[in-house]
Amino acid sequence: MNVKNLCVTVAFLLANQVGTSFGETIPFKSEQWEFSGKEAEVSEYKGQNALFLHDAEATLRDSEFADGTIEFDLLTLGDKGFSGVHWHLQDNGYDYEEFYIRPHQSGNLDANQYTPSFNGLAAWQIYYGPHYSVSLDYKIDDWMHVKIVVSGNQAEVYIDSNDPILFIDDLKGDFGSGKLRLRSGFAPAYFANFSYDAQERPALKGHALEPEAPVENGVDHFYVSTPVAEDLVATATVISVSQIPNDWVSLGVETNGIANIARARQASRATNTVFARVTINSDKVQTKRLNFGYSDRVRVFYEGRAIYSGNNGYMSRDYRYLGTVGLFDSVYLSLKTGDNDVYFAVSENFGGWAIMAGFDDMDGISVR
Repeated sequence: MNVKNLCVTVAFLLANQVGTSFGETIPFKSEQWEFSGKEAEVSEYKGQNALFLHDAEATLRDSEFADGTIEFDLLTLGDKGFSGVHWHLQDNGYDYEEFYIRPHQSGNLDANQYTPSFNGLAAWQIYYGPHYSVSLDYKIDDWMHVKIVVSGNQAEVYIDSNDPILFIDDLKGDFGSGKLRLRSGFAPAYFANFSYDAQERPALKGHALEPEAPVENGVDHFYVSTPVAEDLVATATVISVSQIPNDWVSLGVETNGIANIARARQASRATNTVFARVTINSDKVQTKRLNFGYSDRVRVFYEGRAIYSGNNGYMSRDYRYLGTVGLFDSVYLSLKTGDNDVYFAVSENFGGWAIMAGFDDMDGISVR
């Protein structure tokens, strides 16, 4: 083999190595970047030409990224914050895939997070556990190398490692492609040596975990209304059908049995509440326990009456309370023969707009 052919062969092999990226580093002073937020500044830090972000974002204009490799160096100071990257960012700025680190949770099971964002709502209270985060110790005030390889509806994350620290077996967004954006929320962070390399369905090195177990006897869809003001239900003890918007969309649940309301509706400060309806058909008069979970707040109405009110928001019970969603609450329903409608009025602040429900058994009932 002559030298020319050898070089071509080596280049081909290197280009097809898992996680190898040949994307050109994009200087932060380039006009390709668009900055927004509280504080964004390019400066030298710890030997790197770095971008300092504090409650700010940097969007790479005209980047149309579907599959491939994203790489950058990241330095945090250990304060409570959320620093990372968005990909498949849509033109509305609200829909994207995201991975970020929580430096203040170094070594804990929630030291980092993968989550999609729909309609501007990231959803760590919905997507939690080993499919979405992993325990990892971070270097503080020192550079770490982050690499994300995206392939179809899967991705894997490397942080100062030759093997992936997190394998994301199901990207939830189904966005296909979009722009790239760096972000640091709350605490400041430094970014350096950002590059990306578009590749069609690169091979992944990691392996998927066992699928999330389905919720036994779980409700697999809800009918969700248009958003209303929370004041409508805040102190209501009764409600009539005429007060509920009659513009319903069917919303299926995620693989963990939780319905992400932000997939279907967009919250605002004025209208942050939807009604999620479940219709239970019973073949006889009977009492059934309905188990449910929600985020952030819920009022449950049955037969026009309020039968439950609760707050599951972040830090709503103590300073460590996360407000993740599970079947932790229950009501007993006195069902009549035929259809029985239950309305969950679900209100959201941040972290995940969610509802889920299930029964101890399905004897004599069906859900539609």
